[in-house]
Amino acid sequence: DVNEDATLTMTYHIDWKVLDSTSEGPLSWVLIGIPNKEYKEIKANSDCIKKIAYNSSNGSCVRIDLDRDYKKDEIVPIEFVLVQDYMYQMDLLKEGETVYQFTPGWFDEIQVDNLEIRWASDKVIEASPAYIEEDGYYVWNTSLEKGGKYKVQVTYPNDAFKFDDSKKIEMTTSSSSAPDSDGAEIGALCCPFTSVVAMILFGVGIYYLGGLLSWM
Repeated sequence: DVNEDATLTMTYHIDWKVLDSTSEGPLSWVLIGIPNKEYKEIKANSDCIKKIAYNSSNGSCVRIDLDRDYKKDEIVPIEFVLVQDYMYQMDLLKEGETVYQFTPGWFDEIQVDNLEIRWASDKVIEASPAYIEEDGYYVWNTSLEKGGKYKVQVTYPNDAFKFDDSKKIEMTTSSSSAPDSDGAEIGALCCPFTSVVAMILFGVGIYYLGGLLSWM
């Protein structure tokens, strides 16, 4: 959801299945890429999260320490809420319009079985690529190969929210595994090892906290 001050309230939900807990040990923590360092709030939203904090050791990420060690065939439902700033570009494509270009995080070494993005449709002029509408949200669904990315674009009139030209982002794209992306794109999702886990569902919901928490 776009807040009145033009920040984004973003709910992340990742169902992460452990494929191997022998060669590298069980899953006990992960790094998850976020858009940039200009966040206002990070809050855990699932019981499996013991601790969550911003981490810049490998780009703009949050480090999540889990409540216990997770072993082969267990699925870890990781969910957290992020309030993110510096995510838009004013007058990028057309004078008088503000654009959010959003690329959810990706795994360089892991396939994503299902990626779902929900973005509140209120006040939107245009959104792409093709979407369905459901309960006041634009919804995108796809799968990702290893290293695959999927970008959505949402456009508003400049007076829809309190957009601030001094907070516009630079439209840069990084191909590194966990970039410190001070742009609209999220860096790669990371973990302490890449070969022993698989993310079977990744969702990013940009909507109100009281809304759909099963989101994408």
